[in-house]
Amino acid sequence: MVNIEQPFIYYKMVKIRGRDITVQVDFLSGEYGGTSEKSIFR
Repeated sequence: MVNIEQPFIYYKMVKIRGRDITVQVDFLSGEYGGTSEKSIFR
């Protein structure tokens, strides 16, 4: 799913431990510093 007004953001469905979760992917978030304090992938 793509946001037409913001084409640099899209949503991806992933399955984690049997649950469907929607993840927002923003290709510009790193350029502007992002909004997350920490990542689960560190």
